[in-house]
Amino acid sequence: MIYAEVDLYKSLSNQMSYALGLGAATQDDGVIPYVRLALQRTRDSHFFEIGDYALLDNPCPAAVVSGATNHIIDLEVDTQFQWIEPQQAFSLQSSFIQESQNWAARDVEGLTSSRRDHVDDLTVTTSELIHQNYGMTKSYDQIDSNPKYGTCVNDKVFSGVWVAF
Repeated sequence: MIYAEVDLYKSLSNQMSYALGLGAATQDDGVIPYVRLALQRTRDSHFFEIGDYALLDNPCPAAVVSGATNHIIDLEVDTQFQWIEPQQAFSLQSSFIQESQNWAARDVEGLTSSRRDHVDDLTVTTSELIHQNYGMTKSYDQIDSNPKYGTCVNDKVFSGVWVAF
């Protein structure tokens, strides 16, 4: 089966953002397009999916709606495998997101030390449910980026949860 999705997002107006108690809203230069495409396959008790998405955002700094804008592009690829039986279930998910950032507006304002940045995020998660009573989830997340605002992110996070139902 092929799954396809196309969405257009728009940022909140400042009036709505303040009404919700969020303060000034980040404004965008137009709409934010999002596209997702995935291939899915189910066979007996197995499910497999591989997909990707892209998102393009042009945020304006400090709710300024004219002049230079920043440009952010997210590209992602993901996969998922599930095996489900009456007494046991196992799943494995992974995703890799690469975000390219062009801080043109912040560069004009002198707010960034690097006009072009990137962020890479790799996440792998596995879950198992045994006898519909005991569950375990393990996740690994690695985030890498080049310097931005004088800092550098290079984090690796492991997490795990045991749950008894």
